[in-house]
Parts: sequence; structure tokens; C-alpha cells
Amino acid sequence: MRLAYALMLGATLISTSARAAGPIAFGLGDEAAPPSEIVVRKTESNRVGSRMDTSTLIKTYVAKVEGSAPGDRRVQVQLKDVRIESVTIEDPAVRLSADTEVYLMGALKSVPIVLDYNDKGQLTTIADWDATRQTVLKAVESRAASMEGEKLLHAGTTLSPDAVARLDKQIKEGFVAMISKAEPPTFLEVFYDELGLFLLLTGERMELNATVERPMLVRNPTDGSFTDFSHVLTLRETDLDKTKALLDFRLAGDGVALLKKTIVAKLREAKLGEEEITRHVEDMSIHWDAEGALTVDIKSGRLQKADINSRVQAGDIEFVTASKIDVTPAK
Repeated sequence: MRLAYALMLGATLISTSARAAGPIAFGLGDEAAPPSEIVVRKTESNRVGSRMDTSTLIKTYVAKVEGSAPGDRRVQVQLKDVRIESVTIEDPAVRLSADTEVYLMGALKSVPIVLDYNDKGQLTTIADWDATRQTVLKAVESRAASMEGEKLLHAGTTLSPDAVARLDKQIKEGFVAMISKAEPPTFLEVFYDELGLFLLLTGERMELNATVERPMLVRNPTDGSFTDFSHVLTLRETDLDKTKALLDFRLAGDGVALLKKTIVAKLREAKLGEEEITRHVEDMSIHWDAEGALTVDIKSGRLQKADINSRVQAGDIEFVTASKIDVTPAK
């Protein structure tokens, strides 16, 4: 598995402790450098019973690191492009919803966002959130108002014009409402989730095979609530010149227990008896895990590549995500 990760990430890495003797000191990530272009390619496969929907969302950001308080960093991020491709969705209403949401997400291309990272490289919040939210809201409302002129947005849909208009109205209203009520954790999870990995190793010192943990908030896909998990990172290899490091990644947290608790609550809402609920949960296949690999530039401590797979399953409902992140100097 480690060899496969190394090949996928295109890294020429070694695993002998002799060549990685002594701790590896990752940079603080705040030195002067050109902006970075961050390309996120996320493929989602969602199964409900026998129906499987798949799609790939590609987001491109331009990020510029700035210092703030000692040890802390701010990163100015602007969405450069967002698009959906490789879509296999049977329900035309679900496909239309996906296209409309991606179109509305394009409003962020006009709004620079400033992300705050602490001295451990953790993405903590959004600077000047109240003002930022109002700016984003205005951009989204303007983008929503221009949708009627986008004749090609739903070209090929089998839905009637009335159905298209009705669904678009619902999605626009829901999207605007989400932005107007969102707090930083929700906004970051929806639009900038992968950028939590960008500076995650900055300032760290690690021996070969050593592990560090970074607390994080994870959204429960079954009810939308947030819970405490951790990123667990293990230094696996470095290259000969000690310019790059390969780290194994996994998500740590009792996701199975959390899913069971959520399922039990929903079954109680459905007025099932306690014995029936117990049998139902015991017979249900439940999983929640994520793992992968990161390539990090040692001098700057900044992410170069990531390849992460996650899976959440509760019975016949399953969400599988494959995320690939590439960081290069912005053109």
C-alpha cells in the first residue's frame, strides 16, 4: 500500500532510517513565496440501496500565505475555477441540483477569503467573518439573479421548464439561506475543507515513523452536526536530499459509535421499540474511516500532494470519497 501511494504521488522516496537519521524539521510556511495554485479533485460515490450516483468536483484555488501573530499565519484564498464532470446520476432532479449548486459556488471566484491558521498549522477560522459573509452573500445573490440568462446550464435535462424553474428557485433560496446563517466551521467544511491540510505540518519536528495528531471538526453526514476527530500523520519516508516527506494519513475518532447514536435517535423518532432498535442496529453494517498519504515540502512545511480516500456507511447508505490535491506555484 505504501509503495502504491508513493507511485501515485510521483515521489522518489526511501524508507531507510539511516538516510532520515535525526528529526525532520518542517518549515513554518510563512517565508516569502509566490502564490500557490491548489487543485482539488474530489470524486464522490453515493449509494442508497441499489442506486449509485457518482460525480467529480474540481476546484482550483490561488493561495497566498501571510504572517499575522507570531507563529500564526493567514492565507488569502481565491477560488479560480469550479466545475463538475464525470457525472453518473440517474435522477434528473439530483443532477440539476448539482449543476445549480456548482454554478452558485462560482460566486466565490469574485471574493477573496482570508483563512486563519494557528501555530500548529490548523485551519481555525475565517478572518473578519461577519464582513466576509456579507460580501459572499451579495456575490451569491448576484450570481443567483443571473441564472435565468444561462441557457446552457441545464441543457439536456429531461425535466420540464416548470420543474427546472421550481427546482432552481428552491436551490437558490436554500443556498442563500445557508450562506446567511453559516458560521465558519460550516462554511469551511462546504467550500474550503481540503485547505485544512495545506499547512498542517508547519513548524513540526518528527522522527522517522513518529506520529502527530491534529484535532479537527468533522461533519456527521447523517445529520449535519460536527464532532471532534483528529488527523493522525505518520512520517513514513523522505527523499535522498530531504526536500520532501511522505506521510501516512488517517482519520481518528469513534465514527461508528457516533453513527450508531444518530441512527438510534432517528429510529426512536420513528417510534420503534427499544428491542427492535437494538436488533436493527446490531444487524446493520456501519463504517466510518479515512486514510491516505501526503507529500510535504520540508523546507516550507507546505503540502505538495495528497491522496485521501474516505468511506461512511450506515446499512444500505454509503458515501465514498476519493480526494486528490496538487499544490504548485501559481501561474
